[in-house]
Amino acid sequence: MFYLVSFSQTGLLTTKVTDSILQSLDTIASNYEKVKRLSGYAGKYNYQTNTKPFIDKIIAIGNSSKDKKIKAITFYTNANYLLFNSKPDSAYIQIKKANELINEKENPILKSSILTTLSGYFKNKGNVTKAISSLLEAKNILDNINPKQVSEEEVFKLKGKKLVLHNSLANFYNQMEEYKTAIYYYDLALQSSNELNTKVLGAIILSNKGDLLLKTGEYQEALEVLKNSKEIKLKVNAPTRSIAITELTIGSANLKSGMLNNALISFNKALSLFEKINNTSGIANTLFERGKLYNQLGKHPL
Repeated sequence: MFYLVSFSQTGLLTTKVTDSILQSLDTIASNYEKVKRLSGYAGKYNYQTNTKPFIDKIIAIGNSSKDKKIKAITFYTNANYLLFNSKPDSAYIQIKKANELINEKENPILKSSILTTLSGYFKNKGNVTKAISSLLEAKNILDNINPKQVSEEEVFKLKGKKLVLHNSLANFYNQMEEYKTAIYYYDLALQSSNELNTKVLGAIILSNKGDLLLKTGEYQEALEVLKNSKEIKLKVNAPTRSIAITELTIGSANLKSGMLNNALISFNKALSLFEKINNTSGIANTLFERGKLYNQLGKHPL
């Protein structure tokens, strides 16, 4: 549920949309299905504060139920909402309750999701070791699921969960400078992305991998990966800032590999994009990188 921030356009969660979703619950008899649907919508809209009506409804259903699965989803969803809204300690209380209610044999996908959120809490607290441990435990649960023994919907969810887990693990190992392991997990995440045909998330993962390759000095491979990411972002109409960041990184890769003319072209493109959206930090970073290029060229424009 985290670490893989998507720039996909899910639409604006207006009051009208919220009311329509809540009213649609009247057509659902099962409280379990109701909380599943609401939890899904809360996640779809990244647990923003305007998803609070969904959270409140889930809590109301959970408080009146004795069903372990309903209560676990209630605690799990509320934990994510609190974690995304900067209340990690309150989130920990909720996710701990969810974790105690569900075991992997009863509901492996939910158990894995709970552990992933627990990892998010540990990451927030700076405990990388426990964060990775929780993710690996979640991954192990998913790896033990036989796709032939679950529904098509659950197979789809399974692939999505693996994508998030692999990318999260890759980011952690990248942070720890264990680059070979990070590349391994980025490639697994890309494999999951291809299976799901999720071009948007694939572009994000490619960007992450390209940044890593740039750090390890594999400039040509980094360029190929970053250009692929940029091409996808353009096709899916990604936000200008996202495209500009990738263009800037392409410029840096060209600069480090000695292709100075190509670097200048990319830096100028990135600068134009950042100026278009008045992104001051992007403008400053691009000018700094282009300044290094001008130093190599012996060029000092006013």
